[in-house]
Amino acid sequence: MLKGHYRKIIEITELYVPFILRFQCLDTSSRDYGGCVVPPKEFSEPGVTAHCLDVLLSVYYNADSIYCGKPELLNSARLYIASLLREQHEDGTQDLKETNFHDATSAAFTVQVLAYTYRLVQKYSKQSELEQEIGGMMFDYLSRAAEGILNGGFHTPNHRWVMASALSLLYNLLGDERLRTEIQLYLNEGIDCDEYGEYTERSVGIYNVINNRSLQIMAEQLAMPELLQHIQRNLDMVMKYIEPDQTLFTLNSTRQDYGKDTYPISYYDNFLLMAYQLSNKTYAYVADQLLHLTDRLLKKADSAVDIAAAVPAPRLLTQYMLNEGLDRFESETEAPGLHYETWFKNSGVIRQRTDNVTLTVLKNNSTFLKFQSGGNKVYVKFAGSFFSKGQFKVNDIQKTDKGYSLNYSCEWGYVRPFPNGSPTPVWGEMKHAERERVQLQRYDITIDIIIEREGIVMDVHSEGVEQVPCKLEFIFESGGMLETGDTLIPGDAGRTAILKNGEAIYRLDGESIRLQGGFGEHAYTSAMRGTEANSKDKFTVYMTDFTPVRRQVSIYAGS
Repeated sequence: MLKGHYRKIIEITELYVPFILRFQCLDTSSRDYGGCVVPPKEFSEPGVTAHCLDVLLSVYYNADSIYCGKPELLNSARLYIASLLREQHEDGTQDLKETNFHDATSAAFTVQVLAYTYRLVQKYSKQSELEQEIGGMMFDYLSRAAEGILNGGFHTPNHRWVMASALSLLYNLLGDERLRTEIQLYLNEGIDCDEYGEYTERSVGIYNVINNRSLQIMAEQLAMPELLQHIQRNLDMVMKYIEPDQTLFTLNSTRQDYGKDTYPISYYDNFLLMAYQLSNKTYAYVADQLLHLTDRLLKKADSAVDIAAAVPAPRLLTQYMLNEGLDRFESETEAPGLHYETWFKNSGVIRQRTDNVTLTVLKNNSTFLKFQSGGNKVYVKFAGSFFSKGQFKVNDIQKTDKGYSLNYSCEWGYVRPFPNGSPTPVWGEMKHAERERVQLQRYDITIDIIIEREGIVMDVHSEGVEQVPCKLEFIFESGGMLETGDTLIPGDAGRTAILKNGEAIYRLDGESIRLQGGFGEHAYTSAMRGTEANSKDKFTVYMTDFTPVRRQVSIYAGS
């Protein structure tokens, strides 16, 4: 029913105050004076500083907070906004010191936060001298940022919507028509969210949230509710990217969240605001679950630094205080289905779930399959030593009566000398495309996935070249135990094993994954040329053979 969310958001926001006060630089001789010097960087960044300012002012003005009216918070807030102003360039931009300089998008990210914080001050201020000073400094910062964003540029697809959303907030604050004209330039490019809900960067762990948040701001500020349809498609997709252990599937990302175990807690405001705006019971359910997950993660944190790492940017208390309907919002909830099979064809991802078990098939990825039961997961790869081009990256997927057929094909061989010599002896300047190709070999691998109730069967077969050493890899999280009929092998990080025959069970945290159909014809595994070495963080089980391959291997959940 979403009861108690407002109260819980106050409690969560309050948890950050000790961190914000502790890591504020108070050394007047430091370049970071007034900013938040966060480990491990040990220098301030504008986005962190903006969130610190927002947290301090939201709890200072919140009548239900234990920090309400505490003067030290107001003093600290003044130092934070002074820090932002001091580090703001004359052109209105900011430096993201870890990578980008004179960066309009860094300024835009701060505006996404501080435009609302400024409204908060305007709404709740008692108009003391210090409050008026803070409000004036914030207005100056936002006004200067408007020039930086208006004249600045971006690097990545998601930055466009961060810029446009910041401009929409500034337009409603400043009324400058140049800002509205600039917003339209971004909108003219079209929203890069496909029919399945996937944004360009396919970043389920980071940039989906940023895109959704930016579009939510624009929908509100520009009175464009039609933008919500893109968020809705994306959230529907995200619900199918949540694993049984509540982490996100990220192997499809093109950004820094690729392959990382990430909890979806940053989606909380996406789901909550969409539930509020659309009266969507399923989004309300997910928002409720994400708040409970956030609370559990925070309770595990042992220090202020751990708290900030667990939930990096609390941002909703200000929203609650500005929107009086949101703090009273309640809704019936409806859990999303846990039985589905969806093919996101544009990104080459198939997601299937049955209760506590998920199956993922990927195109154009060296990890072509992931199987997960609870928190126990296995990543599957196949490779052969074929001219260093034998890594199985699916280039064609076909739906079959029993599942899916995956194929990778490659043709390679040798070249002959130029029949009439070369005008240059410099190898890099020769026209190698004109050489005759000879002794070409075909390497064709097909893996048919047969979906069964308890798991899958993989029918692996090859055509073409013979005597190529190859390997099937099963990559598990470390810390478990591999059990065969007569052997127990600790699943230590970086350790490997070859399953020569029969079956094995990998047990981790009370969950089991069973492999059947082992084979081991050689030991050429992690060192195989042209393939990926075994992970130093995980435990890898190999099955090995020579082409032509004709093998059937099963993966099942449970013992």
